[in-house]
Amino acid sequence: YYYSDTTHRMFGVEKESLPYNWRPYEYLTHPDDSEKVKLAVDQLLAEGKKVALSYRMKKSDGSYIWVKDYATAVEKDQQGRAVKVIGTFLDITREKEYEEKLKESEKRLQLAITNSESGLWEWDTQTKLFKISDNSRKLIGITKGSFETVSDFTCRLHPEDADRALLDLQNHFEKKTDSYISEYRILDDSGNYRWLLSKGKLIAFGEDGAPL
Repeated sequence: YYYSDTTHRMFGVEKESLPYNWRPYEYLTHPDDSEKVKLAVDQLLAEGKKVALSYRMKKSDGSYIWVKDYATAVEKDQQGRAVKVIGTFLDITREKEYEEKLKESEKRLQLAITNSESGLWEWDTQTKLFKISDNSRKLIGITKGSFETVSDFTCRLHPEDADRALLDLQNHFEKKTDSYISEYRILDDSGNYRWLLSKGKLIAFGEDGAPL
């Protein structure tokens, strides 16, 4: 077995203090991740399958870091079993910590939305798909699957409000307003109209400046 100096520094171990057959994925893997790591390593050795796996490993100080492990068999025997393997460890701890913070923020946002009579919506102007949160569906009074395209939205607008609501949207697309704000009535599944205050903002543009 050979491990680079960077690998030793990553785990906080001295190269000279390790046995020649040191295998960090066996000794340092977090208990909750050990089963999936063992399965991936077994498949790599027995079948030559590539490994691309994220898991936690313990440092010499007892703390854990997240690593992305890429490994592939560069030499196999006649049965397809790995004879020589090369791989890399990437420290992705910061990325994982950011993901966890983002998940927590999303949970808090969803809780705030649920308790504030508000809902989220997203419109992909390229695919024309319209996505709304479960809380939005509840507020509008529609069932799942019946509000997935822009036409599903426009056909529910009250005839007296449709032109104004679409004009407000067009003005924002043409960058005449900093954000989209519009009040209109929309038809729910029971056949009644509900008043909504809708707000939005473009967040992506193409090279030509057109909204994405």
